[in-house]
Amino acid sequence: MISSAPAGFDQYRENILRGAIEMIEYDSTTVGNSRKAMVYTPPGFSSELTYPVLYLLHGIGGDEMEWHHRLFSTIYTTTTCLNR
Repeated sequence: MISSAPAGFDQYRENILRGAIEMIEYDSTTVGNSRKAMVYTPPGFSSELTYPVLYLLHGIGGDEMEWHHRLFSTIYTTTTCLNR
């Protein structure tokens, strides 16, 4: 188990590849209307490849922007997940 995060994990870093975060809309047959979601794609993303998926769901009172605003920033995603 890691006892603490590496120094600088939460700092913006220059000269590294960055992914993209975009808003999408999809039709939900479960709730019967259009829904929104935020999608992060890694640097060099290709629709021809398959990627692992991590779903982050907000709770009551949140919306599709919850993780983006509160925790799941581009700095965290790029630094922690892609540049180990």
